[in-house]
Amino acid sequence: MHIIVAFAYCKVYGSFWLGFAVATPIVYVGVMLGALAAFLLSQYLFANYIKKKIKGSKSEFATKFRVVDKMFETDGILFVALLRLMMVPFGIACYALGVTQVSLTDYFLGTSVYIINIVIYVLLGCSLYQATEASE
Repeated sequence: MHIIVAFAYCKVYGSFWLGFAVATPIVYVGVMLGALAAFLLSQYLFANYIKKKIKGSKSEFATKFRVVDKMFETDGILFVALLRLMMVPFGIACYALGVTQVSLTDYFLGTSVYIINIVIYVLLGCSLYQATEASE
């Protein structure tokens, strides 16, 4: 979707750099609002139920979850940022992070690192625009 938005704004403005300058903040705001909505939905709808199920469990998954949960509580910004830079499905990661103990501030600051991926995708969309204009 980032690539399509960038291509469309480059097409509308007829300029690579103007399209890039307009598309990047629009995509960033959209991504951050979507990530925040998914995190809060997960935190308020699913977190208590899942934590209650895991709390009484002695399974290997529950033990690993508690360790990971503690890591997100202590170094939330770092782990969220690293997760955002990996090729993990964005939406699934948002909902999964809502179940952990990561604070909203740490989540938001860690997710803002995703601007790196946004810039790359927007540059790709603008490059596609430039390629189609050069071929005409």
